[in-house]
Amino acid sequence: MMKKISKGRSSEIINRIFGDTSFYSRILKEKARQLSRKYNDADLIKKFNEMPFRFISISPMAFYSAMMKDLGKKPDKNILTAIGLSCLAIGTHDDVVDETPKKKRDIAALVYSGNIASLEGMKMLLKNAGSPIH
Repeated sequence: MMKKISKGRSSEIINRIFGDTSFYSRILKEKARQLSRKYNDADLIKKFNEMPFRFISISPMAFYSAMMKDLGKKPDKNILTAIGLSCLAIGTHDDVVDETPKKKRDIAALVYSGNIASLEGMKMLLKNAGSPIH
């Protein structure tokens, strides 16, 4: 029997849709650790550590992998990482609107963590822009 999904919890359906997503989570956990060291703030660290479990980061990574496999290519780990990072702001900004935390510090952590991760991801994508698809 399948576990019941809580209303409004898209992160609970990731593995049902994409199968085992632990590979993507491991990639994002390592980046979360790096970002946490670089931006040493407890509120930001908490948000970075949520990234490996967020549907909005994992889903585009899984789609990219599937597309590359369909093309007979191996997904590039740097591009996977960049995609996951780049998409975090979609979720964190959505949380600001949908959940609107009461404390300004919590709102700032959502906005800044998403922006930081997205900018780091875009920087990685630009760095790989001249590289051929693997």
